[in-house]
Amino acid sequence: MPTLAGVNGDPLHYDVRGVGPWVMLGYPFAGPGTETVDALPDAFLERLTDRFRVIVVDYPRGVGRSAPPAPDATTVDNVCAEMLLVADAAG
Repeated sequence: MPTLAGVNGDPLHYDVRGVGPWVMLGYPFAGPGTETVDALPDAFLERLTDRFRVIVVDYPRGVGRSAPPAPDATTVDNVCAEMLLVADAAG
């Protein structure tokens, strides 16, 4: 699973699967127990990846393998900036 540096340099984990128009998913992907990309049921992703290129992010921070946020760092500007960083990194 690829990793990139978030706005404060902490790691953000994501994965890209499938082909077609882009869709970005974050937590909760499909309910409790699916906090990481690897925990997603294959049947859930297969319904999307045959038609879409899916960016799956361990997000919000502190979910899965992405680092927890610094106190007071979860702002609208930071969340938007990090989603754009992931989208850019994913192509």
